[in-house]
Amino acid sequence: MNGSRIVAAVFLTACSGDATEPESLYPATVVVSPATGEMEKFADTLHLTATVRDQNGDRMDSVTVEWSTEDSLSATVTAEGVVRARGGGVVGITATAGEVSDTATITIRLGQLDGLLTLYESLNGDNWTDNTNWGTESKLQTWYGVVADDNGNVIRLNLQRNNLHGEIPPEIKLVKHLRVLDLSFNDSVTGTVPLELAEMEYLRGILLHHNSLTGTIPSVLANLTGMVNFDLHHNQLTGPMPEWLGDLPELTHIGLWGNDITGSVPASLGDLNRMVRLEIQETDLSGRLPRSLMKLKLHVFHWQDTDLCSPPDDAFQNWLDRIRFHKGGSPCDQ
Repeated sequence: MNGSRIVAAVFLTACSGDATEPESLYPATVVVSPATGEMEKFADTLHLTATVRDQNGDRMDSVTVEWSTEDSLSATVTAEGVVRARGGGVVGITATAGEVSDTATITIRLGQLDGLLTLYESLNGDNWTDNTNWGTESKLQTWYGVVADDNGNVIRLNLQRNNLHGEIPPEIKLVKHLRVLDLSFNDSVTGTVPLELAEMEYLRGILLHHNSLTGTIPSVLANLTGMVNFDLHHNQLTGPMPEWLGDLPELTHIGLWGNDITGSVPASLGDLNRMVRLEIQETDLSGRLPRSLMKLKLHVFHWQDTDLCSPPDDAFQNWLDRIRFHKGGSPCDQ
């Protein structure tokens, strides 16, 4: 009799009312720590953490957090929140859980060494023909192609014919004492001519010929009033021959041949009284050569295989005849 009563009691309890469904938990907030940070050298790392809480304010330690960066050229981030510096600047690193996210702001301050290392990584340095001492603790002047002054400032990069592949990074400007940048005869240096070159006040030679650069010649390079040698020939550049070249009084050599340069030859070139070498052949330039060129004492003037013509008068033709190495087209029609 007692056993029957117990069974009945259990049965009644099981049938009285509906059981309450457990609350479904979801990420309501994410907080990245630290919220700000600084990195001061190339390949430096910083470990960020993300705290996720549900709608009740309780931590959710097992929830999946996805990390991302808004600028992978400046920094990368792993699935564990480890940030690695690749270039200078300010970059946001975001942690996302479900529908919520938070972003940390990381400032990356780099110097000359970092500029070189970024260049090495961007141009596939591990596969260079010669990368002796690059990335080591050896003195910079022992790195292949690096020339430094007595103060340790890098003043020249000679990396021609060295199997470089990729784009010239904006961090090239961190090598701020650079006077000559020679990346010629690599064929596979791609992208555009970096705008950041205009910030390098000591730059005297830009030698990027025999590569695969595209786009137009940046007008900001007009800031480089000390430029002596400007050689971008044999690339895939487009647009007009810049008028502002005539505002660079120290220029001795302009090499633009073998590009898809269009328009006319700027009359402003006649103001370059130091100019001795002008090579604009194999381009889409057209029209009449400006008479202002007669003010120049050129040793080399090549303008063949273009749609240019020369003024037909005796004075201009005699000036052309006095140029030691001259190859050009025909005189214009009268």
